[in-house]
Amino acid sequence: MKPRRTLDRIAVALLSLAVFVLGHDLLFLLAGGANYRAVLAASGHGSIWDITAMTVAGAAAGLTGLGLRRLVILSRLTRGLGRMSADSEHGVPSLLRQTLRLWATILPIALLLLVANENLERAAIGVPLPGFGIIVAAGPIFAAVALAVAIVAALYGWRRDLLISRLAAAGRTWRRSTNASYPHLPWVDRRPGSIAGRRLAGRAPPSMAFGR
Repeated sequence: MKPRRTLDRIAVALLSLAVFVLGHDLLFLLAGGANYRAVLAASGHGSIWDITAMTVAGAAAGLTGLGLRRLVILSRLTRGLGRMSADSEHGVPSLLRQTLRLWATILPIALLLLVANENLERAAIGVPLPGFGIIVAAGPIFAAVALAVAIVAALYGWRRDLLISRLAAAGRTWRRSTNASYPHLPWVDRRPGSIAGRRLAGRAPPSMAFGR
């Protein structure tokens, strides 16, 4: 498996977890209002949920920091290149496709995590299980949160791909210009010599040629 593909899958997993945590807390915040903490406790959310939320938030912050660092490095490498012919492949339609594709990927994963989490936590304290019915209430909220996360992540991926394509295009242009810059030297015979000539050139002259 290619490293790039592995990293992309890890990023999708972290983004799905971020949508799950943000959507979950927003769902209970809208439902409980000022009694947000009491509603969480009544549905089985204890200290474990707080640890989970902080862990996911820390991982998301770390992923964001690494992404921004890579963009800074790529921006420095492409400084002065300007627009390249490859930029046409990374226009607004490409950004929209990346956003929709990512949104359609992380939203179902986040909703499945919500269903599993809510049913397991309620089962642990012996209250009725919501089953898949919780998706009805959580669906619109999670869809909005997933769209916001997808837009931010797609903007990063779109910018990264644009900078990488500029570097690749500049490299191809440099190789072509380098190959064309060698001067033609008319006094250099570039024709391959004969095999017999090369063999004779490697032998010492006969001794009689020196009057011995």
